[in-house]
Amino acid sequence: MIADFIPEKIPKRTNWKIITRVDSYRAADIARKFFEQYHSGVAIKDIELNDKIWFVTVGVGFLFEEVKKIEIDANTGKILRYY
Repeated sequence: MIADFIPEKIPKRTNWKIITRVDSYRAADIARKFFEQYHSGVAIKDIELNDKIWFVTVGVGFLFEEVKKIEIDANTGKILRYY
């Protein structure tokens, strides 16, 4: 019956999706703007989310031959480190 329906007994599924404030497009934009301060050419090569940290691989310089990497916090958008 409908009267026997208790909403509190329904299992909640919250672990199936990682919720972040910074999506992949925003992370790529943060990385691009950061490296444009120091290099004339910037191209996003790869982007990956792992443990709420965006790992962005960027090609910089003429013909984008030099590879740089940057780590961005997926909740705040702050740059954690780059190398």
